[in-house]
Amino acid sequence: MIVFDGQSPITIHERLPVATIIVPTYNGEQFLSRTLGSCLNQTVRDIEVIVVDDASTDSTAGIVADIADERVRYVRLTSNSGGPATPRNVGLQYAKAPFVAFLDHDDVGRPPWIERLVEALGNHPSAGMAW
Repeated sequence: MIVFDGQSPITIHERLPVATIIVPTYNGEQFLSRTLGSCLNQTVRDIEVIVVDDASTDSTAGIVADIADERVRYVRLTSNSGGPATPRNVGLQYAKAPFVAFLDHDDVGRPPWIERLVEALGNHPSAGMAW
């Protein structure tokens, strides 16, 4: 797990992921393991998952820390924003991939969700989004 509290520099030798999945969360401990598992089990393996914690008071940070997968990054906001919009926007600031998907902490992305989104957007470059 990588914790970010500032900028997310990209080195010249770093390989960029195909897709970024942004998971905004607030006190999502009862759902988060299942949600992140669904992200990491996608058919597209070259992804990053950015969990943006909106100042949770539960064990959210520990749950993310227990996931031993370098594709997962964790960003913690110091104060609660009151909704998922700010965490989503913060996640976009850290996203490295050309394709970005959002998944709420209590949802599951069933494979091949990301593969289909990347394929659809790749086949239709003028499309602004797909879901």
